[in-house]
Amino acid sequence: MPSIAIAVTHEVLSLVKDGKDYQRRLAIKHRKSSKDVVEALGRASKKKPLQFTFGPGIKLTLVDAGAVYRKHQKGKQLQDFDDLFSLLSRRPGRLFTITW
Repeated sequence: MPSIAIAVTHEVLSLVKDGKDYQRRLAIKHRKSSKDVVEALGRASKKKPLQFTFGPGIKLTLVDAGAVYRKHQKGKQLQDFDDLFSLLSRRPGRLFTITW
């Protein structure tokens, strides 16, 4: 089954608290994610953003294999990102694995 492990790091929370809101991102932990997901993430780039749907229909845009950035989200994706970020910020550094 595909799975992705994400977290909000202490470093990111510190940056956001210092007014660097553009640094909002979800770190992707490759060693804890499934191989097929990691391979798909490897194809993401600024020139070829990856529309990635995971979990219960959460669709986010990735341009970096190591993180999901808020600044790359639009419309409903932006709200989904903000909701995930808010939830994961409550326990910084702890992995949240979504399997589907």
